[in-house]
This record gives sequence, C-alpha cells and structure tokens, in this order.
Amino acid sequence: NEVAAMAVLEEVVPSADEIEKRIREAREHSSSPPALVIAIDGAHTPIRPEGKRSDKRGHGEWKETKGVRIYLSTDDDRIVHLISWHRTGDKKEFAWDLKRIARRVPKTDLLTVAVGDGAPWIWKLVTKLFPGARQVLDYYHCAEHIHAVAKVQYDDEEQAAEWAEATFARLHLGRLGAVIAGLKRMNGRTTEA
Repeated sequence: NEVAAMAVLEEVVPSADEIEKRIREAREHSSSPPALVIAIDGAHTPIRPEGKRSDKRGHGEWKETKGVRIYLSTDDDRIVHLISWHRTGDKKEFAWDLKRIARRVPKTDLLTVAVGDGAPWIWKLVTKLFPGARQVLDYYHCAEHIHAVAKVQYDDEEQAAEWAEATFARLHLGRLGAVIAGLKRMNGRTTEA
C-alpha cells in the first residue's frame, strides 16, 4: 500500500520528452515509421480488505481495473514500450487518467492504432484524445462475438464450429471485407441471430 501510494501517474508515466526520445530512437532503427498502438482493456480484480497480514480479513471484493498500454510497433516486429498504466476505478477515473496520459504523448505523424474491446465509451474517448486513430477490435473480444453469432445462427454444433473456424481463418488472412460481406449475406434464423 505504501508503494502504491507513491506510484501516482506523474511518477510512473514517462515525461513527454522521454516518450519523444523513444519515438525518435525507434524511427532511427526502423526502415518505415513505427505505429503508435494504444491498447485499452479492463478486468475484474480481487481486492483484499485492509488489515495486517496476520489478521483474518475475510473475503475481499471484486473491483473493475482498467488499463492502457501504449507502445510502438516497428516494421522489424519490435515492440518499444512507452506507457503502461492500470488503476482500480470507474470509467470517469480512467478517462481522467487517460486525458493526463494523452498530454504526454506527442502528436506525431505516426499511424495511430487503438486496440480495444469495442465498448462505445472507449472509442469515444480515444476519438477525442487521439483524433485519427484507427480503431481495432481486439482478437479476444472479436472471437467472443464470432462464437456468439455461430451459436445463435446454427443448431448443429459442428456446423457452428466450422463457420467460426472459417471466419477466424479469413480474419487471420486479413480478409476483413469477406467476413463482413459474409455476415451481411447471412439470414438470421432467429430474431437474436
């Protein structure tokens, strides 16, 4: 708890000058400009009740922890870490933190990509703080949606699995247009589908 009290955003997140230096160095070692990637997600975290280690504190509670990791992705598959920040709190607190972080990220001519779970509030926040960022649904959440569609569209589990696997293959091959076109052609067999 003592360490956490000192680990405030201003102490953990590098300065704008340090971030700019890392971007310059990444550009020097790459044949094409690196991409600036902003990855945002959340998770439920178990929180222990206050007390001494020897105290019987009972069960804690689960709280939402939201985080952002900002890095550069280079053409030689290197990842250059810029910022990592996670906190237990609500959307408002996270938005406030991300605003403070965004001030430290230089507005550059790099391709900016935001990776998230598809929550509208995240995309709105990213659009406001990082205008022009390309929004990408992360693989895990995309996979959840694909399996959900397969489950409601197909009665036969094998047929559902085949469709889902074919869809994953198309995504892996970068054929997003084919995936979207296939979904648009699909006649939902139920209202939910």
